[in-house]
Amino acid sequence: MENTSNIMPEIVKDGYGYQICPYLIILEAWRRGLKVTLLDGKLNRFIVESNSKTVPFFRSRVDTMSKESIKIVN
Repeated sequence: MENTSNIMPEIVKDGYGYQICPYLIILEAWRRGLKVTLLDGKLNRFIVESNSKTVPFFRSRVDTMSKESIKIVN
């Protein structure tokens, strides 16, 4: 299959498999002009910031997500 997109596979090589959710959150935040701070090299912990709000993430979950809602999603 020929790659017909403008995005080369090597650019998004880390966005496949289990890491796709945090990768897409980070990519979309960056695309929207939000500040993204990576806290580790595996995309497990990162912070997305706007002028008025700071949201810390663990993988694709926000820190304010309850244990019960995590169970439901899993």
